[in-house]
Amino acid sequence: RDKDHAPAFDRGGVAGNALWWTLEGAVKKARATGAPLLISGGIGHSTSLLATAVDAHPVYRKALAGQTSEARLLGDIAAMFLGLDQSRLLLEDVSTNCGENALFTRRLLDERGLAPSAILLVQDPLMQRRTDASFRQAWADATCPELVNWPVQVPRPGYRGGGIDDLE
Repeated sequence: RDKDHAPAFDRGGVAGNALWWTLEGAVKKARATGAPLLISGGIGHSTSLLATAVDAHPVYRKALAGQTSEARLLGDIAAMFLGLDQSRLLLEDVSTNCGENALFTRRLLDERGLAPSAILLVQDPLMQRRTDASFRQAWADATCPELVNWPVQVPRPGYRGGGIDDLE
C-alpha cells in the first residue's frame, strides 16, 4: 500500500518504534477518518532510539524525549505538533516488547469496554508482520478485530550509485 491509502478502520494503533514518520502517518489517518488513536509502548529496546530520533528532529525535539514512555512521548508529539486532540488518544504505556504491545492493548480496550471491528496497525515496516502476529495471538481466545496492516511506507531497497539505497 502507498503511504496515503489505507482501508477503513475504527481504531488506529501505533506500536512504539523509533521511526517518527509512522506516527505522522497514523495521526494523518486518525484526523482524516475521525478514528481514535491508540499508541502502545512503554520502555523497551527501541526507547533510546526513539529518544535520539526525537532529539535530532528540528521540531519534535521540544518534546520530553528522555523522560517518558514511548507511548507518552509519541502521544505528546501527536497532540503538541501534529494537531491531534488529546481526547482522541488512548495510551498503553507499560509494554516493553511487541508481544506485550498487543496483549496490553487488548487488555486496555477490554477494560474500557471498547471492541473495535477493525484496527489499523502502524509499525516500523521491519516489525509489521511480527506486530500482526502478536495482535492475532492476543485475540486468540476471542473474535479478533480485522487487522489492517499499514506500515505507512514500505522500503524498496535496491542498488543505486554504487550502494544499497531506498528506491522510493
